[in-house]
Amino acid sequence: MMEIRKAMSNDAEDIARIHVESWRTTYAGVIPDLYLRELSIESRKKTWNDAIIGKEGQKNLTKFKHKKDFFSRI
Repeated sequence: MMEIRKAMSNDAEDIARIHVESWRTTYAGVIPDLYLRELSIESRKKTWNDAIIGKEGQKNLTKFKHKKDFFSRI
C-alpha cells in the first residue's frame, strides 16, 4: 500500500536524516569530506521544519510511503 500525504512538522527529523545520508552517499568524493562530515541532522531538521510550516515558502512538501519513507517537493 502506498500513502501520500502532506508532510507535517513531526516528519522533519526523518526528512533531515534522509537529506544528510543521501548527500553523504551521493557526493562522497565529489564534495570535500569535511563538508559532508559536518552536515548536521539537527540543523537540517530546523530547515525542513521551517519549509514544512511555510517559513521558507516550501508549502508543498509531500510524504510518499511505501515500505520505506520518501519525501518530495511538489
